[in-house]
Amino acid sequence: MIKLISLHPRLVAVMDIVINILLVFGITRMPSWAWLWTMFLGRQIIWLVFIRFMYYPLENIRWRHFLSLFIFSSGLFLFLVFTDRQSFGQILYSDGFIEALTKSTWFLLAGVYLAVVFLSFWFLPIDRVSLAVFLKPHLRWRFIMTAMGMAGIFTGCVSFIVFRVAYQINDWTWLVLTALIATGIAGWWWWEYNLKYNLVFLYSLLAFLAIIFELVWLVARLPLGNLVSGFLLVWLWYLLWILLRFNLSAQGIVWRKQAKFLILNLFIFIIFLIFVARWR
Repeated sequence: MIKLISLHPRLVAVMDIVINILLVFGITRMPSWAWLWTMFLGRQIIWLVFIRFMYYPLENIRWRHFLSLFIFSSGLFLFLVFTDRQSFGQILYSDGFIEALTKSTWFLLAGVYLAVVFLSFWFLPIDRVSLAVFLKPHLRWRFIMTAMGMAGIFTGCVSFIVFRVAYQINDWTWLVLTALIATGIAGWWWWEYNLKYNLVFLYSLLAFLAIIFELVWLVARLPLGNLVSGFLLVWLWYLLWILLRFNLSAQGIVWRKQAKFLILNLFIFIIFLIFVARWR
């Protein structure tokens, strides 16, 4: 009987946003860190149940969808913990989790969470007829979710180092762990775009690991805010990912096409660092 259950994606989207709205209100009343962790784990379990019994036109999308949700929610969790906190004491000894956040930050995080998760279910193809139309948008949406999650993970890494949250753990451990996670996710998304796993793929992963480790190490030592550091790192992560993705493709990197893209990013990058970023 259980195997016959096949929930409609749009129905799951509505059910899920109701649960998420309750979750958003519930977080403001969490009495301890243990409750917050319990709520986070409970949210993953509910997603697992939904994804297990929801209709997917292609079976291999199912667990990729959950992985995107997990990365996104993990990054948002780290944003929630560290954003707008100015010291480790403010993180650890606050009476609640929201009072140290500005209202604008809290509403932004809550709004992004509700919208992104809802659309990840709503965009799912509802049958094989619509598969060709909706599969690529859903793929891109899952990548956006993953990139948002990576921004939170990078923010968390910098925050762990700056705030000395777990002082027993060496800073190099956080750097290596973050670089490995970033590289693993990059490799997963190369695979999602049907790049062949071969020796060149492996060499690209190793090169990505070395470069992203250097970038995380460098940005973590810049006098930038945690949120800015996370945003900066995910920006660089994406640029590195897409360049190596093109390099792994049969066509390779067409520098004439990519030159404008890279120059534009460099220009925005400089403007961002000078006029937008708030230096510590």
